[in-house]
Amino acid sequence: MHARVGNNFIGRRQGLKFFQKEIYFQRTLLNEGLQTLFYFNIEISAFVFLGLIGISNGLANVLGSSTWAEIYGVKHIGSIKALTTALMVFSTAFGTALFGILIDKGFSIEQIALISFIYILVSLIALFLVRNRLNPKYI
Repeated sequence: MHARVGNNFIGRRQGLKFFQKEIYFQRTLLNEGLQTLFYFNIEISAFVFLGLIGISNGLANVLGSSTWAEIYGVKHIGSIKALTTALMVFSTAFGTALFGILIDKGFSIEQIALISFIYILVSLIALFLVRNRLNPKYI
């Protein structure tokens, strides 16, 4: 019985480490897409940007549910998914309004991409600095 509990804990810790690596990879793809949009002014750069954003969002959507279940257990997975979905809806509405305001103020798409790149880079650095302190309590 103890070996099973120990293996389950070790599996969860390895899964959490994988999730942390996946977040860095996902955000790196997102930043690469924004850099493509910022530095290149040719038609193909839009396809590269959208492709990298699609891969990044695909990774987030596929691995999100399994990661929440792995970290916090399946008992409250419905509540967790409801909260994350509500935050996702709010953030997409807020982001659209913010980008609209920036466009109305005269910002170009390159400037908006640079601002987004800096925001994501700062969030990655902050996540990297606190990564060892993010140890959720397993249920």
